[in-house]
Amino acid sequence: MNDFLKTVWNGVKRVCLATFYGFRQCVFQLLCWEIFELIVNLMGFYLYGDHPGAFTVRWSVYLCIVVFTMLYHWLALIIPKEERLARFVIPYIICVVGWLSGMVIIGAIVPFICLLFFFMESYLKKALTSRPKAFKRIKIAYNTVALLPFLLIAVIAIVSTWSEISRKHRFDDAKTLTRITEVEFPKLKVVEYDYGGSSFHGDYSDELILEFKELPSEEFYAVIDSLARCDNHDGWYVEGDSTYNYSRVWGNGLPAPPGEDDEEDMSLEIEIKRGEKRFHVSYGAW
Repeated sequence: MNDFLKTVWNGVKRVCLATFYGFRQCVFQLLCWEIFELIVNLMGFYLYGDHPGAFTVRWSVYLCIVVFTMLYHWLALIIPKEERLARFVIPYIICVVGWLSGMVIIGAIVPFICLLFFFMESYLKKALTSRPKAFKRIKIAYNTVALLPFLLIAVIAIVSTWSEISRKHRFDDAKTLTRITEVEFPKLKVVEYDYGGSSFHGDYSDELILEFKELPSEEFYAVIDSLARCDNHDGWYVEGDSTYNYSRVWGNGLPAPPGEDDEEDMSLEIEIKRGEKRFHVSYGAW
């Protein structure tokens, strides 16, 4: 078992290192390409011209650099050094096929430019070997720059995950619903959560099906009735004799319910039917 875990760990470590080395080389190549573009433009020879698709072409070149370089490093895990030609040919074919949709010339030429950058990086390493202090400092700076995107991605992933968790549990407990609606909710549990996605502006609409652990008492419904009849109370209203609804929107100048932020644009709707344990909650940002 220990040998198996060690083998798996070594495999994971090799993949992670290959990914890091590939990404590090992508950073070097993209930097070199940016410098090349700048020099060409300063000389008055605009690399992409005034073609309306220049932006697409430029980013297609960047993407091809990343795809080829990463594939080259990942294939190095399974293809020995003696077969370096295969390391080049396989990702080269993938790039050519991938760019057949009208930019095949990019897929055909860019891998050779990447190969040139490989040799350039190798030459710089050899040239700096005779100056160990300078080489060490440059290597630290090089690795740091390459690690920054990974750290940024990690931070974004953590923040996004925390945001999704907070959003999912925004209104799924009795204490929160009690504070907002000013009606004492009995103990409850989540039966179903429907994630509504998010728009570009961050607007969303989620839905919950909650269930009381025990049927609410008559006092629970009586309190809602009294609040629904109160003219100066926002939120509760009753449909017929058996459906109790809470609807509230706040933010953007509208006052928030107790304990909520007036600056947060939110909406909350609750539908409870007398005699049923399950009830429906929908909420979202607007």
